[in-house]
Amino acid sequence: MLGSTNLFVRGGSIIVALAVLAGPIVLNACAEGISSPNESADLANQVRQLVEIGEFEQALEIVEDLAQKYSTRPLAGRLLVWIRDKQGQGKRAEEDLKRWRQAYPNDNGMAILLAWYYRKSGQPRRAREMLIEAVQKNRRLLVAYRSLASLEAEEGRRAEAVKWLAKMVQARKSAISDARWRVIDIAGSKTEAAKLLKELRREKGLAREFSLAWAVATVAETAQMTDEAVLYYRGAINLQPRFGQLYVYLIKLQLRQGRADEAMELIGEAEKTKAEGVNFYQLEGFAYLLKDDLESAIVSLEAAVGLEPSDAASREVLANVLLAVGRPDEAAKHLATVVGEDSAEQSVYRQLMEAYLADGRAQRAAEVAAKVMAKHRVGPTTALTAAQVFLEAEKAEQAIKILESVSVQPKHKGLWQVLRIEALLGGAKQTQARQELAGWLEEMPTVDKRAELAARMATVLAQTGEKAMAIELASRELTRNPDHRLLRETLIQVLLEREDYEQAEKLIADWLAEKGNGELRRLRAMVLLAEKNYAEAEQELQALIKENPEDVQSLHLLGAVYDSTGQRERANEQYETILKIEPNDVWANNNLGYSLAAANERLDDAEEMICLALRGAPAEAAIVDSMGWVLYKWGRFGQAAVYLSRAVRLTDEPEGELLEHLGDGYYRLKEKSRAVEAWKAGLQAELSDKHGDAKMVKRLQKKLKMLESKQRAPVAWSVVDQAEQKKPVSSSATGQDGK
Repeated sequence: MLGSTNLFVRGGSIIVALAVLAGPIVLNACAEGISSPNESADLANQVRQLVEIGEFEQALEIVEDLAQKYSTRPLAGRLLVWIRDKQGQGKRAEEDLKRWRQAYPNDNGMAILLAWYYRKSGQPRRAREMLIEAVQKNRRLLVAYRSLASLEAEEGRRAEAVKWLAKMVQARKSAISDARWRVIDIAGSKTEAAKLLKELRREKGLAREFSLAWAVATVAETAQMTDEAVLYYRGAINLQPRFGQLYVYLIKLQLRQGRADEAMELIGEAEKTKAEGVNFYQLEGFAYLLKDDLESAIVSLEAAVGLEPSDAASREVLANVLLAVGRPDEAAKHLATVVGEDSAEQSVYRQLMEAYLADGRAQRAAEVAAKVMAKHRVGPTTALTAAQVFLEAEKAEQAIKILESVSVQPKHKGLWQVLRIEALLGGAKQTQARQELAGWLEEMPTVDKRAELAARMATVLAQTGEKAMAIELASRELTRNPDHRLLRETLIQVLLEREDYEQAEKLIADWLAEKGNGELRRLRAMVLLAEKNYAEAEQELQALIKENPEDVQSLHLLGAVYDSTGQRERANEQYETILKIEPNDVWANNNLGYSLAAANERLDDAEEMICLALRGAPAEAAIVDSMGWVLYKWGRFGQAAVYLSRAVRLTDEPEGELLEHLGDGYYRLKEKSRAVEAWKAGLQAELSDKHGDAKMVKRLQKKLKMLESKQRAPVAWSVVDQAEQKKPVSSSATGQDGK
């Protein structure tokens, strides 16, 4: 349906965050001690207690027992060294470890353990010898390679450290991810990585060993030398064309550089070589996102999730995209799956709450809010989202409790204040709301800051039904700051919401007498439009646009005038002009798209425009209805019904037009009982509205009569498609949503 730029409409915005495309992350090197999942914590504690009371021999007996089992041998070694240190017998520890090694000659872990002791006791050369001996005996002993790399890095031989990690990858390709982060850690900063790269370039095996080429590429990437990194990755791929992980690193590198087309080419190349072990659908989805092709991104990410249902990262990104294109019901399904895992982050819970709100399911959102508040110690952002959810679900007391417990940071203060006032008013605590608001106003450092806060709070008061309080606040603060533009606009908006046109006219006349300017004249045109004085409103707006052809607000109002007077083509001209100035203008895209859809014209363009509008305001009922209506016009009735029912859910008191559209959708799906229910509700809504659309009333009565008489509708369903009448776009001018 046609909509507005109403100050009181709270739109939503979705940011599709692709954390996986962030630059290389430097991780700390892993601890080098050997650990076992079967370590006996109880025995270890017993050993420590015995040592504390000086019972060394008993403690050593337990340690000797632990050394008998392969799984607890590493623990035994560490406890042994600790006991000998407590006894002041460091040399004895070395002798004991050597004895154990002789006792278990086939246990490579003993060699690693002894090397660990040498490193701990300041004997790096002997540690290195021990580790090299270990990898010579067992070339797949990954922990030895990691220990060698760590040892070389500690000694300042970073090139040698990288080579050991390359050998680890040669030994077992599955270790490449672990090795990659260790290489990044060794490379360090961009400057240090560039120095390290110079050393590695001299390696003779660079052109013939894929693991070394990969390692050098990782260092080049850390140094942000993209072209060189691509070159070395290419070299590694040529040596191992079926090793999918190499393609992943190169594709992500290209994506981070904004090279979506190059990334897509690599994906196609990798698929041809049948590279193993990679979900290329996910990477393809990210590439489409970079190209801003959201529909293709959805297809690819859905395929990624289908291939790997446990891929939480793909589900989360997919959900963000679905939210962005106005499909919150599908987004919620994916997010609910992720939340079902114990490891879900608070951000996923927030997204799920936002998805339910965008789908008009506040109660479901409240259930999620209660769950996350009980399960996690939440941060301020999650707490504020939960408070907003409880307010939407009409649970003001729970919102108040959350807001009183949250630690308010400066960046969150504005939202916290808005939610706080809404919660107090929702909890019937008007007096407290007045007192707190007065205190906040007194704290403002300047008169302009005070006026901005007053305007914002007046809007909140109007939204929550406290229009008298909103008018009182805005009027009082205007005596302090009479020329504040936002405060004046807010006051006029609230007066128009109350249909107090006389007071609005008087105020604007007084202001114009003092100082005539475009902003005040535009407010006057808004009042004229609300009073249906279309001729004067058009005259004033045309004059303003002549003075400033890029006055988007006046263009919106003029479009509303033409819509109100049935001049569709002229209204569309205004919206087209706006889109030349602001291509992403939400309401211009919606209004023009809906107008085209209603006339069965350029449906592909209409759908594209409304999709763009949905990206800016995915939870705005008028825009969701527009999406449903263009789908209806395409004949995609099942999809249309999803959007049309959501538009009704998003509105506390849905207008007749929304309900009529929903009934039309159900009728086309042959769900006649639901169609009748929606049409009857729409008829009642119009009859109850003193500004109700008489033509819509007749249309709805005709539809209901036709069904009651069991008369079959015409094939073209002319009652809907040809006799449709438009209501004026009044909300940009009057603060009311409408067609």
